[in-house]
Amino acid sequence: MTGQTEGDQRRHFRRPSVWFDGIDPIAAAEIAAAGSDIALVISDNGSVEDLTYDDPSLKDYQPENWIGKHWETTVTAECVDKIRTMMSESETAGATRRRQVNHPANGLPDLPITYAVVLVDGASRRVALGQDLRKYAEIQSRLLQNQIEMEQEYRSLRQAESRYRILFNLLVQPMIVVDGETDRILDANRAATELVGKRPGQLIGEAVISIFDRAGRKPVEAAFESVRRQGTDARAQARLIRQNGPVKIDVQPFRDGEKVNVIVKIRKSARVNEASEARPSLDRDALFQAFPEAAVITDDSGTIERPNDQFLALAKAVSPAQVVGRDLGMWIGASPVDMQLLLSAVKERGEIRNFTTVFNDEYGTAVPVRIAARIHSEGLPPRIGFLILETGARVAGQPSVAGALPYEPASFGELVGRVPLKELLREASDIIEKLCIEAALRQTDNNRASAAEILGLSRQSLYIKMRRHGLGGAENSD
Repeated sequence: MTGQTEGDQRRHFRRPSVWFDGIDPIAAAEIAAAGSDIALVISDNGSVEDLTYDDPSLKDYQPENWIGKHWETTVTAECVDKIRTMMSESETAGATRRRQVNHPANGLPDLPITYAVVLVDGASRRVALGQDLRKYAEIQSRLLQNQIEMEQEYRSLRQAESRYRILFNLLVQPMIVVDGETDRILDANRAATELVGKRPGQLIGEAVISIFDRAGRKPVEAAFESVRRQGTDARAQARLIRQNGPVKIDVQPFRDGEKVNVIVKIRKSARVNEASEARPSLDRDALFQAFPEAAVITDDSGTIERPNDQFLALAKAVSPAQVVGRDLGMWIGASPVDMQLLLSAVKERGEIRNFTTVFNDEYGTAVPVRIAARIHSEGLPPRIGFLILETGARVAGQPSVAGALPYEPASFGELVGRVPLKELLREASDIIEKLCIEAALRQTDNNRASAAEILGLSRQSLYIKMRRHGLGGAENSD
């Protein structure tokens, strides 16, 4: 190679003519092959004259076809300038720094190779020594995927922490989480910090005993000692700082990872309770809005009076004004009968759980949901609260949403007088037809031709009925 250029910081052999004198061409080729994953012999005009590689997987890219072609034509368009720069640089410097280029291949991802071009003294040909970057690209891809998964998990943890933080601070009862080993406060809700006259977060890190009046700390210390020794709940009566009356505390141990921490619940005195009576409705309203699931309150006829934000998100509604005053049946159920059944069941039993149906948003998209409802009849008029949980996409081969509803003869009987008989009969007929189609599909492992034969239908009639009942996939071949 040519001598060391000005500013070249690489370390060269001091006497290459001594160490490599008399090396034959075969030995030189072996050195080039051993020092690279792929080596190309490039002519003065830039054509690939010969090459060598060791990795059998490179054969899939057919590098033998590069021989006789101009080196520039074997790489992607954005790498052509890099090839020209290396060819020009090798003329003056003798050896270039490495640059990555990509070789395209049909049906395969681009082959990333980082090349350094060396011009041998006294020869018109250059040698391009390449290193295969696929293994590094695979590692980078795995790292990227791991990072994405970690970010998703972190986001889920942050959401869970946010929900915990909201609910913890909305609790009316003062609660403090204490380190079971050091007796220092790890967390305290808003009610606890306000009770002792502190700002949010100001109690964290303080010794829990410091919030109690000095004269009455012994019962508290005894309660904590009992929890540590026996691992069971303990109670004590004490007096908080800045409080005139006594309070009762419940000290409860709980497992937190590999250690046992403590929750301190404070039962406030009558005076403190009276002072907090001014804001129960505000706390209840905030708690209602903080539910992680969709919730709505209606009158006894199903007219919406109060939705939470999660209900608005599920309904794709912009503001409460879009839903307040409207019938909840506009969103609940595959037909009006679903809402009628739900209301009848709630009024008869007082509450109902796991009522399975569908929820239709403002744009007509239906998602499977599970509903819990309860009627509150102490006040006049009575109110009904609904909690709506998404259950995800219906699993193929399972009963349909409509089929999972409690359509019993007694339930239909309750609707007589509220829903026209013609509509009840049509709904019952649709339910039975849908259940029969699903049963036939399950028995035939989703073979539509066989299912049509079992049901005594033509294949086209079966497809039409499947589309009408929203079973999907009717256009697919058997």
